[in-house]
Amino acid sequence: MINDKIELLSDGEMQSLVVSVVMFSKEDGATREQIDAAVDWAENVRLDEILLRNVLSGVVAVRVRDDGEVEFRNIDDPTEKQRIVDAALIRRT
Repeated sequence: MINDKIELLSDGEMQSLVVSVVMFSKEDGATREQIDAAVDWAENVRLDEILLRNVLSGVVAVRVRDDGEVEFRNIDDPTEKQRIVDAALIRRT
């Protein structure tokens, strides 16, 4: 079977994370579930970091719906990107 999971943390980052969890819990010891939860948390933070980087660099557009849900859309067309920027600037003035 092919492993199609993207590695969001390097081996060194994973090792540092595990050491951190174990050091915090050294009196009680860290369970596999606690380590897995910390890894899940760190991977979610990394995904958020990548998404934010793409939003700030103008690759991805973001909007907040009326219900508070945040949506993202890839911007492939530079003309579309400029139209969005222009519209946003007009709304702010």
